[in-house]
Amino acid sequence: MLRKNDNMTPSEEDAVWIGAGLLRARILRFGATLQDLRLDPFANPLVLSLPDAAYRGSARALYAGAVVGRVAGRIANGRTAIEGAPLQLPVNAAPHHLHGGPDGFSHQDWRITALCAESVTLSLTSPAGAGGYPGTLEVTARYEVRAPSTLTLTLEAHSDAQTLVNLCHHPYFNLRGTGRIDQHALESPAQSYLPSDADALPTGEIAPVAGTAFDFTKPRLLGDAAFDNSLCLHDAPCGPLAFAGRLSAGAGAPRMEIWTTQPALHIYDGRSIAAGAGPRSGVALEAQGWPDAPNNAAFPSAILEPDTPYRQVVEYRFFN
Repeated sequence: MLRKNDNMTPSEEDAVWIGAGLLRARILRFGATLQDLRLDPFANPLVLSLPDAAYRGSARALYAGAVVGRVAGRIANGRTAIEGAPLQLPVNAAPHHLHGGPDGFSHQDWRITALCAESVTLSLTSPAGAGGYPGTLEVTARYEVRAPSTLTLTLEAHSDAQTLVNLCHHPYFNLRGTGRIDQHALESPAQSYLPSDADALPTGEIAPVAGTAFDFTKPRLLGDAAFDNSLCLHDAPCGPLAFAGRLSAGAGAPRMEIWTTQPALHIYDGRSIAAGAGPRSGVALEAQGWPDAPNNAAFPSAILEPDTPYRQVVEYRFFN
């Protein structure tokens, strides 16, 4: 773990530890990834924690713990329009564009531009045309641990031309550290969700959660249900920091609350986790914009205007 020194300088290390109070986090430059997260006095990691090399190799398609961009989620057939002009993006989850394409932000080395014992800031420049997107985008991701046990991630971006931006954090949580997440319970205030088709692409419908497996307005076990859908928190591109979800795993495990400014909390059941931990060994809870927003006028917009700041916050608050 880093020494307690407020005068630390930026690092070229591939990974750094930050921490305060009872919580500490290990961050990789690759993908600005949350690779490990520990809460005293529990011995187990709280997120899917893989060997460093796996993030570039065998686990690349999991996006485990990474900052995803430029646009998280799917864009139908990789096609949309911006400023009235057709835009064709690379297809990497046939037939759709997924999580910024094959060389999205989760698959790049970020720069560490600020570092102290409690926080680290990583930066990335995405040139105009990278991933098929217009505009040069400057992005920062700042992880900060606050005592006694909160991890905050602040995502900021700025473009020199109109473009599309939907940044998201993609950690897989298992509050017990091992086993399946079937006995984890989730609670969320979301009153609606986005149904999806067989490709996990939103259909365009905004449906009430009442009477469905997506009704988490009271704590509900994840069980063996399949999830790859967004819970709708609000319909603005960015809102005030607000409660989005609570995850628990019974006696002997910590509890976690997610607070965010993002308009959606996407749930993925971790069915594709393979070697090592195995399927459903973590649940991805992704604070993000609504998927395929560029092709659905009723969804909160993912358009970022030039010289307009983009800022989203997600907090993970842990309790013994």
